[in-house]
Amino acid sequence: MKTIDFFGYNTGRLILGSNPYMGFSYITHKISRDEMMDYYTADNVVRDLKYAESLGYTTLIASSNEFTARYYRQYRNEGGKLKWIAQTHVPLDIKVNVNHAVEGGAIAIFHQGTSFDGLLETNQIDVVKNNIDELRRANIPVGIATHVPEHVYIAEAELNVDFYMTCLHNMRRNNEGRVSSSISGLKNEPHYFVYEDRELMFKAIRATDKPCIAYKILAGGNYAFNKDDLRQCFVETYANIKPNDFATVGVFQRDKDQIRENLMLVEEILKGE
Repeated sequence: MKTIDFFGYNTGRLILGSNPYMGFSYITHKISRDEMMDYYTADNVVRDLKYAESLGYTTLIASSNEFTARYYRQYRNEGGKLKWIAQTHVPLDIKVNVNHAVEGGAIAIFHQGTSFDGLLETNQIDVVKNNIDELRRANIPVGIATHVPEHVYIAEAELNVDFYMTCLHNMRRNNEGRVSSSISGLKNEPHYFVYEDRELMFKAIRATDKPCIAYKILAGGNYAFNKDDLRQCFVETYANIKPNDFATVGVFQRDKDQIRENLMLVEEILKGE
């Protein structure tokens, strides 16, 4: 896989995502949360990570919670070399997130997107600044995730961060101020993936010199039901992000080898670079 520098690490331009490992499904009419939770035992996650590493992946993005700590430790104890970028796990205190990241050997950490967007929507940017200061205690690069293009511009002007996690679909539409379901305990409402959102976030990505990691490039799997649509999403993403940017995609390996399929597409697309 083509790699570029990410704060001193040779990092593949496709990063393995982990939402399915936690049971987060955005295509519940096809694959339920329970199916993902049942399939992704720690052993099956470790198998995914080893397989991805064997194909050329270099990096994993995963929440800094107890399950990640468990399977990533097992993976590393068994010789695994994938690097870990930590997402804050919002039910845990920010200090606990930092401790998990440090103890787990994360190479970077970022403020989870739903919580970040919610804080900006409720005029709590000072809380965000305090959280970022706490994340700095890990002595690794610090970023923020967002679903809202305008929040990238605010962060550029007012926040001291090193990189961005940028969602290609505005998941905050009609959800302004709503907290994460992992805090509220309420079931998420159906998400609507609006194609026109993508260009707005691409524009925000190109407006910053800092590295961005584009996520939900397949609209949580909703734009990937056939090979042509899948390929088009990858082509469009890499054509519109910067040369120092990345994309991340989660996988569900039970029925199909998505780890290899995604990698083959990216290698084809970036072959000429």
